[in-house]
Amino acid sequence: MGMSIVAAGLAGRSDARGTGDGHARAQAAASPGTLACTDRRRHLVLVRGDGRRRRKLALLGRNPIFSPDGNWIAYDATTPEPHDNLRKPKLFIADRSGRKLHRAVSLENSQYWEAAGFDAIAWSPDSRHVAYVRSEPDPEMQESRRGLFVTDIQTGERELPLHVEGTTPAADEQRRWGLYDPVAYSPDGRTLVVAGTHSDSPSPTSRGIWLVDAQSGAARLLLDLGFTPGASDVFSLAWSPDGNHIALLEGTRGFFVLDVHTGATTQGEKAVGEPPIRWSRDGSRIASTGGRGIWPDVRVTNANVSQTVDPTRGTPRNFAEEIPLWSPNGRLLAYNRRFVGGGSHETYRKAAAQSGVYVVSPSGGAPRKLIGSTPPSGKDLGTNEIFCSDWSTR
Repeated sequence: MGMSIVAAGLAGRSDARGTGDGHARAQAAASPGTLACTDRRRHLVLVRGDGRRRRKLALLGRNPIFSPDGNWIAYDATTPEPHDNLRKPKLFIADRSGRKLHRAVSLENSQYWEAAGFDAIAWSPDSRHVAYVRSEPDPEMQESRRGLFVTDIQTGERELPLHVEGTTPAADEQRRWGLYDPVAYSPDGRTLVVAGTHSDSPSPTSRGIWLVDAQSGAARLLLDLGFTPGASDVFSLAWSPDGNHIALLEGTRGFFVLDVHTGATTQGEKAVGEPPIRWSRDGSRIASTGGRGIWPDVRVTNANVSQTVDPTRGTPRNFAEEIPLWSPNGRLLAYNRRFVGGGSHETYRKAAAQSGVYVVSPSGGAPRKLIGSTPPSGKDLGTNEIFCSDWSTR
């Protein structure tokens, strides 16, 4: 299950995250950056941040996410199948040209797999590791269990040996953990935050937010969410750029912000309730999506959750707004606007004129279409021509 290198080239990788050079930072702030997107046929597409240039890569997948230095793209390469147990889970990492390609995860069909995910992958700050939660088959128990994995883009994948800090792991320790999908790195790369349960009979099951040493797998319970059968999932979490707070979406509590040092929580607005959560690059605001009726639209909240605004006021009826993305300079917020109203093919054709990728001021204003959408055809009904999932600074 290690990494198979399809094309060499990692040895000469340079880290371009910045060296404190003011001129380099100014250039990054002035750059329109690049949007990582997927088209209707599942090709990865890179679009310049001003929408004026796009490049289709010879790669198929979904949910492309840039490394912090902008040199690499991790994406879910799982082939869609009508039944989950026919899926072959795959997570690939490619350079921006699409020519240097690495299989981080490439697994065969298994009766134990849950639906393929890789929606909540997290890059380490040094752009060398990708963390994620995925299923691992357990033939002895005739089921799957979920583990926390980290892929080093040079040496391959390993499962972190999760165990409660200060304890000796039991022989069946990994089976005692139940993890939700979200995971995030601390800004210094030393710690991962995950959400899940740990069972240690005869002690009661602990359910909450855990801080995990990124090397040893030692986990400390930061926030106890309480355990009851059928407890709601933690849907999204994001670590603030200054390392002091974690923003979360949980099924029962909704949106709230957690202090990493004290464990104190500050409740946010109930209108925020759909993943993902994205901190602005300066840490002053948090973008997510929430409910206006049954369909989500963009919400922006101050870091102290004192105020939440709907910056895209006037969204047409029967359209959903998804995946908010901060521009390199933080002055714009991009999002995908998609028609979800149902109806005939002609209805969808007309709706395409208002679909696409839009940008708006985080404080509110008139949204501007950045990438338009062509009318759908056949089974692509309701799918935008381009759907974006990340925005890099270069």
